[in-house]
Amino acid sequence: MTDPWQPFDALGDELATLARAVDASERERRAIVFGLEAGLRRLGLAETVQVCILARLSPRVMTGLKRLPDPAPLQRLAV
Repeated sequence: MTDPWQPFDALGDELATLARAVDASERERRAIVFGLEAGLRRLGLAETVQVCILARLSPRVMTGLKRLPDPAPLQRLAV
């Protein structure tokens, strides 16, 4: 069985790479997240699904880190 999160994780990795590659400021990274949110809305996904996707991908975009097997580094940033 394939992982249903795989396309979203790939998108999150690409956005994180983009944010890191252009040395985006916090404001620019927030704009990327806002664009992601607008795109999810345009897809017509349920609000709960949008929130789950954003909660999973936003930290990656804001930190510029790709998907990590252990969420501990992101938790340390949040503390």
